[in-house]
Amino acid sequence: MKAKFKSKLTAIVNDTKDLYKSSGIDEKVTKTKEFLDETGVTKKVNDVSDSVGNHFDVVSGTKQLILVEERLELQAKYNDLLAQKLDEALTRIAALEQSLKKEAS
Repeated sequence: MKAKFKSKLTAIVNDTKDLYKSSGIDEKVTKTKEFLDETGVTKKVNDVSDSVGNHFDVVSGTKQLILVEERLELQAKYNDLLAQKLDEALTRIAALEQSLKKEAS
């Protein structure tokens, strides 16, 4: 049963390929693509697609999300720097306090 089904399916696929080749559709599709490329239609469609994609990103919040993520990363770096400077300042204060205690003794 499987072999018979496979044989019929293969015959259908081969017949379809032969019909496609003999119909000249491939040549017409190629010529149409070339015409669209030469006249700039393909580029304009791609530009419109890019623009729509950008607007969709704005509407969907993707761009805002990216900006927020960038700001959070910047804030994290800033916080790390502040923590480092605070630690340095506290270390200096502790050293000064030790120095004052020694002088007072």
